[in-house]
Amino acid sequence: MINVQDKIYQWSVDVPVYVDSDETVQFAQVGAEETLIVEPQAYGEIFVCTIPNVLLQEAKDIFIYCEGESERVSIIYRAKPDDYVYTETEVKDYDALAAQLEELQEQVDAIDGSFYELPVASQATLGGIKVGENLTIAEDGTLAAPYSAKGDKGDKGDKGEPGEPGADGAPGKDGVDGQDGYTPQRGVDYWTDADVAAIHSYIDTQLGVIENGAY
Repeated sequence: MINVQDKIYQWSVDVPVYVDSDETVQFAQVGAEETLIVEPQAYGEIFVCTIPNVLLQEAKDIFIYCEGESERVSIIYRAKPDDYVYTETEVKDYDALAAQLEELQEQVDAIDGSFYELPVASQATLGGIKVGENLTIAEDGTLAAPYSAKGDKGDKGDKGEPGEPGADGAPGKDGVDGQDGYTPQRGVDYWTDADVAAIHSYIDTQLGVIENGAY
């Protein structure tokens, strides 16, 4: 869409043109070989630029081009006003654009294109790291350590093979010498009168008295 006011008079200044996008708008007088380019400014959903004031100094029709559309507007003749003040409209032509592109290319060519090698990070040096074990890295580059927490205790391992016998220890300390032995004496240490009396009593109790009174 290209929309302008119904009547535009010669010597007017800053006449607005309304378009639907921020695409450049081109202006040319009838019969001109080149166009003047103006960048529209956004006002809400509408984009506005102005007809270059230099094109309004003559009563010649003007073509307006934008996004494949074109509009022809008529400039109505009138005498130059006494208070007319010409103000230059910021316009661009293809020669100016080509000059700007050439300047940008020179700036690009001046950029140092030498290879840069990222140093390895350390406690004292900022640099690159590699993602090692127990670490993860997200799509946005966030490094995490989800496996750093202590896990559950594992199963007990198998009992190993018995080891080789150890070396003999040092000899122990000699024991204390014992007392001399003693041989019991008959009639003194065993089969005493008291022993015999006890045996008789036991037999009498268990078997009864023998009739002849002897054993």
